[in-house]
Amino acid sequence: MFLHGLAFAIYFALYAMLLVFAFRYLLTGRYMPAHAQAAGHDWASLDPSTQAIVSAMARVVGAGMLTTAVTGLLITLGAAVTGLAWLKYLAPVPALVFCAPTLHASYLLRQSSGAATPLGPSLLGVALAIAGFVLEWV
Repeated sequence: MFLHGLAFAIYFALYAMLLVFAFRYLLTGRYMPAHAQAAGHDWASLDPSTQAIVSAMARVVGAGMLTTAVTGLLITLGAAVTGLAWLKYLAPVPALVFCAPTLHASYLLRQSSGAATPLGPSLLGVALAIAGFVLEWV
Protein backbone atom coordinates (compact mmCIF):
# COMPACT_ATOMS: atom_id res chain seq x y z
CA MET A 1 0.00 0.00 0.00
CA PHE A 2 2.92 2.33 0.76
CA LEU A 3 4.30 1.91 -2.76
CA HIS A 4 0.94 2.82 -4.29
CA GLY A 5 0.89 5.98 -2.18
CA LEU A 6 4.42 6.75 -3.31
CA ALA A 7 3.36 6.24 -6.94
CA PHE A 8 0.46 8.67 -6.37
CA ALA A 9 2.90 11.23 -4.91
CA ILE A 10 5.23 10.78 -7.89
CA TYR A 11 2.38 11.28 -10.36
CA PHE A 12 1.18 14.32 -8.45
CA ALA A 13 4.69 15.85 -8.53
CA LEU A 14 5.03 15.02 -12.22
CA TYR A 15 1.77 16.65 -13.23
CA ALA A 16 2.35 19.63 -10.92
CA MET A 17 5.69 20.17 -12.66
CA LEU A 18 3.98 20.04 -16.05
CA LEU A 19 1.38 22.51 -14.79
CA VAL A 20 4.11 25.00 -13.82
CA PHE A 21 5.79 24.68 -17.22
CA ALA A 22 2.42 25.01 -18.95
CA PHE A 23 1.73 28.35 -17.32
CA ARG A 24 5.28 29.47 -18.04
CA TYR A 25 4.75 28.88 -21.76
CA LEU A 26 1.20 30.23 -21.76
CA LEU A 27 2.11 33.44 -19.96
CA THR A 28 5.52 34.12 -21.49
CA GLY A 29 4.50 33.89 -25.13
CA ARG A 30 8.07 34.09 -26.40
CA TYR A 31 10.90 31.74 -26.85
CA MET A 32 13.30 30.72 -24.14
CA PRO A 33 17.08 31.45 -24.05
CA ALA A 34 17.92 28.04 -25.55
CA HIS A 35 15.62 28.79 -28.48
CA ALA A 36 17.32 32.15 -29.01
CA GLN A 37 20.68 30.40 -28.97
CA ALA A 38 19.47 27.81 -31.50
CA ALA A 39 17.97 30.48 -33.77
CA GLY A 40 20.95 32.78 -33.47
CA HIS A 41 18.62 35.71 -32.79
CA ASP A 42 17.31 37.28 -29.63
CA TRP A 43 13.59 38.01 -29.31
CA ALA A 44 13.88 41.75 -30.01
CA SER A 45 15.64 41.18 -33.34
CA LEU A 46 12.69 39.22 -34.77
CA ASP A 47 10.20 41.09 -36.90
CA PRO A 48 6.70 41.47 -35.40
CA SER A 49 5.08 38.84 -37.63
CA THR A 50 7.70 36.23 -36.67
CA GLN A 51 7.25 37.18 -33.02
CA ALA A 52 3.51 36.64 -33.41
CA ILE A 53 4.04 33.20 -34.97
CA VAL A 54 6.52 32.08 -32.30
CA SER A 55 4.31 33.48 -29.55
CA ALA A 56 1.32 31.56 -30.88
CA MET A 57 3.36 28.36 -31.08
CA ALA A 58 4.61 28.82 -27.50
CA ARG A 59 1.01 29.15 -26.35
CA VAL A 60 0.03 26.00 -28.24
CA VAL A 61 2.83 24.11 -26.49
CA GLY A 62 1.65 25.57 -23.18
CA ALA A 63 -1.91 24.48 -23.92
CA GLY A 64 -0.68 20.96 -24.69
CA MET A 65 1.19 20.87 -21.39
CA LEU A 66 -1.86 22.18 -19.57
CA THR A 67 -4.04 19.51 -21.16
CA THR A 68 -1.51 16.84 -20.26
CA ALA A 69 -1.21 18.03 -16.66
CA VAL A 70 -4.95 18.29 -16.05
CA THR A 71 -5.69 14.94 -17.71
CA GLY A 72 -2.93 13.21 -15.77
CA LEU A 73 -4.03 14.73 -12.48
CA LEU A 74 -7.64 13.71 -13.08
CA ILE A 75 -6.66 10.15 -13.95
CA THR A 76 -4.40 9.95 -10.89
CA LEU A 77 -7.06 11.37 -8.58
CA GLY A 78 -9.69 9.11 -10.12
CA ALA A 79 -7.51 6.07 -9.50
CA ALA A 80 -6.86 7.12 -5.90
CA VAL A 81 -10.49 7.90 -5.12
CA THR A 82 -12.17 4.99 -6.87
CA GLY A 83 -9.47 2.37 -6.38
CA LEU A 84 -10.02 1.05 -9.89
CA ALA A 85 -6.97 -1.07 -10.66
CA TRP A 86 -7.01 -0.46 -14.41
CA LEU A 87 -7.23 3.32 -13.97
CA LYS A 88 -3.99 3.58 -12.02
CA TYR A 89 -2.10 2.03 -14.93
CA LEU A 90 -3.28 4.84 -17.19
CA ALA A 91 -1.82 7.58 -14.97
CA PRO A 92 1.59 7.73 -16.69
CA VAL A 93 0.21 7.69 -20.23
CA PRO A 94 -0.43 11.46 -20.69
CA ALA A 95 3.05 12.30 -19.41
CA LEU A 96 4.75 9.73 -21.62
CA VAL A 97 2.79 10.82 -24.68
CA PHE A 98 3.83 14.43 -24.10
CA CYS A 99 7.31 14.17 -22.54
CA ALA A 100 8.86 11.52 -24.80
CA PRO A 101 8.35 13.49 -28.06
CA THR A 102 9.37 16.70 -26.27
CA LEU A 103 12.58 15.01 -25.11
CA HIS A 104 13.23 13.81 -28.65
CA ALA A 105 12.62 17.27 -30.15
CA SER A 106 14.90 18.91 -27.58
CA TYR A 107 17.59 16.37 -28.32
CA LEU A 108 17.32 16.91 -32.09
CA LEU A 109 17.49 20.69 -31.65
CA ARG A 110 20.56 20.30 -29.44
CA GLN A 111 22.22 18.04 -32.00
CA SER A 112 21.46 20.24 -35.02
CA SER A 113 22.16 23.66 -33.52
CA GLY A 114 24.47 23.01 -30.60
CA ALA A 115 22.13 25.02 -28.36
CA ALA A 116 21.86 24.08 -24.71
CA THR A 117 18.26 22.92 -24.98
CA PRO A 118 16.74 21.77 -21.69
CA LEU A 119 16.66 17.98 -21.79
CA GLY A 120 16.29 17.70 -18.00
CA PRO A 121 12.60 18.52 -17.55
CA SER A 122 11.46 16.10 -20.27
CA LEU A 123 13.85 13.41 -19.08
CA LEU A 124 12.59 13.90 -15.52
CA GLY A 125 8.99 13.65 -16.76
CA VAL A 126 9.67 10.35 -18.52
CA ALA A 127 11.59 8.99 -15.52
CA LEU A 128 8.85 9.95 -13.05
CA ALA A 129 6.15 8.42 -15.24
CA ILE A 130 8.11 5.17 -15.50
CA ALA A 131 8.90 5.16 -11.77
CA GLY A 132 5.23 5.63 -10.87
CA PHE A 133 4.19 2.87 -13.26
CA VAL A 134 6.78 0.45 -11.82
CA LEU A 135 5.66 1.22 -8.27
CA GLU A 136 2.05 0.47 -9.23
CA TRP A 137 3.07 -3.00 -10.40
CA VAL A 138 5.01 -3.89 -7.24
